Amino acid sequence: MSTTVTVTVPRVDLQLLRTQRDQLIDIVNEQGTSSPRFDQLDGIINLLDVMLDIGEGFAINLPGMGVNQTESIRKRKGKVL
Repeated sequence: MSTTVTVTVPRVDLQLLRTQRDQLIDIVNEQGTSSPRFDQLDGIINLLDVMLDIGEGFAINLPGMGVNQTESIRKRKGKVL
């Protein structure tokens, strides 16, 4: 069963969050989209992107995507997408 809630996390270290997200992107780029872990890692990357976008005030609506992973889309373009 899926439950949707709003989670507020105070005092997030955005630089650490970005470093962790970048490391996950590197793993995905090394393993490619055929990895059995791709969907799980990609979902975590998307979550970190939304947190970064909100924390930095850059959350925007992308057509068909809602508030989403704007920074990783730019970083990963041409790699796994």
